[in-house]
Amino acid sequence: MASRAVRYEHPLWYALRASGRSNGEFIRALNRRGLGTTRTVLRRWLLGQCEPDHAGRAAIAAEFGVPAAVAEMMPWPEWLPTGEAAGLSEPWTPDGTLTALDTLVRIAMLDRRRFLITAGGGLAAAAAAWSVDPGAAAAATGAVADVDSDAALIELHTAALQRRDDTLGSGAGLLGIANAYLAHVLELLRHRSPTDGQTTRLQLAAADLCRLAGQVAIDDGRAAAGQQYLLVGRRAAATAERADRHGALSADAHLLVGLSSQATNAGDAAGGLATARQALALPPAALTPRLRSLAAGHAARAHARLGDRRAAQELLAAEERLAERGPSDGDPASLYYHDRSDVAGHAGYVWLHLRDWARAERAFAEALALKGDAYPRNRAVLQVRRGRALLGAGHLDGALDAGRAAVGLLGGVRSARSAGFLHDLVGEAGAAHPGDRRVADFAEETRAVLAG
Repeated sequence: MASRAVRYEHPLWYALRASGRSNGEFIRALNRRGLGTTRTVLRRWLLGQCEPDHAGRAAIAAEFGVPAAVAEMMPWPEWLPTGEAAGLSEPWTPDGTLTALDTLVRIAMLDRRRFLITAGGGLAAAAAAWSVDPGAAAAATGAVADVDSDAALIELHTAALQRRDDTLGSGAGLLGIANAYLAHVLELLRHRSPTDGQTTRLQLAAADLCRLAGQVAIDDGRAAAGQQYLLVGRRAAATAERADRHGALSADAHLLVGLSSQATNAGDAAGGLATARQALALPPAALTPRLRSLAAGHAARAHARLGDRRAAQELLAAEERLAERGPSDGDPASLYYHDRSDVAGHAGYVWLHLRDWARAERAFAEALALKGDAYPRNRAVLQVRRGRALLGAGHLDGALDAGRAAVGLLGGVRSARSAGFLHDLVGEAGAAHPGDRRVADFAEETRAVLAG
C-alpha cells in the first residue's frame, strides 16, 4: 500500500522551501553545527509535534541568518523567514493597504533574502497595477480625531532618518527604527478615525517611510525586504490619491524610481525599465521637473544595461535638461540628493555599461568633484564605478587607487551594497590581471571592509 504524502503547514516547512534546501541538506547543515538531528526529529518539528530545544533554535536561527537576539526575543516559530511577501497580491484599497502594511511590519525585519521577490514581467505588472485599477483609492471616512501632530512628527523623523542614512549607511539600527515608525502609522490608521485630510497625510507618511525603509534594506543587502517595502509603499500612496492626487502620484513616482534602481542594479534591466517608464507615464502636472529628471535618469540606466545606446543618450539629455530647472516647491523633501552630481553619476553608469570607458571615467570624476565632502557612501560607490571604468580602459593602477579611495570612505559607513560593489571590483581586477601582485595586495586591503 502506497504511503500518503504528508502536507506540512508549519512555518519551518515554508522557510525551508523558501531557502531552496531539501530536508536532507538542512539536517546535514544542523548536524555540522553540533546537533544530532534526524529525519524523524525534523518530521516531528514540521508536524508541530515537538519544538527544538534552545541549542536547536540557535542553530536553526544561524542557518537562516536570523540574529540570535531576535530568536531569543520572539517565540518559536514566529521568527522564521517563511518566504511570505507583502505588496504583490493585496487589493488596491484602504483595507488592502492595511493588510499589506500589517504583513510588512511583521515579516520584513526577518527577511534576509538577497534576491528580488519579483522581476521582469512580474515587476512590470506590479508597477502597472495601480493604473489598471483606477477606482481603487476609496476615500476614508470616520469621526474627527487629532492625528495631525502624529503625522507631522513622523514626517520629521523620516527626514532625520534619511539624513542619517546618507551619513552612516544602513547601520545604526535604521531599518528597525523605520519599521517601528511604520508599525505606529499602521496602528493610527487601523484604530483611529481621522478626517479624510488627516488620513491622507498618514497614508503619504507611510508611503515615504516605506520608500526610506526600502532604501535602507537594499543598502543592507536585504533585497527581498527592500522590494516589499517599496511595493507596499505604492499601495499606501494609492489610498491617498482621491484626497491628494498630486501628493499620491509624486510619492508613487519616487517609489517606482526606487524599484527601478534596485532592479537595474540587480541585473533585471527589463524590470528596471518598466518601472521607470511607469513613473515617466504619470501625468506631467503631477511630477516636478526634478522628480521627472530622476525618473529619466533611471530609465537611461536601464536602457544602457539593455545595450540601447540611442535611447540611453536621449534620456540622459532629458535628465540633465530637467535637472537644470532646479528645485520646485512641490518636490518631495527627500529629493534633495538629486543634483548635478547625481546626474553626472547616472551618466557615468550609462557609459560604463555601454563600455565607453573614457566617458564613464570622466563622468564619475565630475560627479565626485561636484559631491565635495558630503555623502561618503555615495562617493564610495562613485569611486568603485570609476575604478571599473579605469580597469576597462586598461589602467590597473588607477583602478586600484579608486578602489582604495572607496575603502577609505567606507571605513565609517555600513553599507552591504557598497561593499558588494567593491567585491565586484576586486573580482574583475583579478580576472583581468590573474596572478598580479598588485591585485592580491588590493584584495587584502579590502578584506576587512568586505567582511563587515
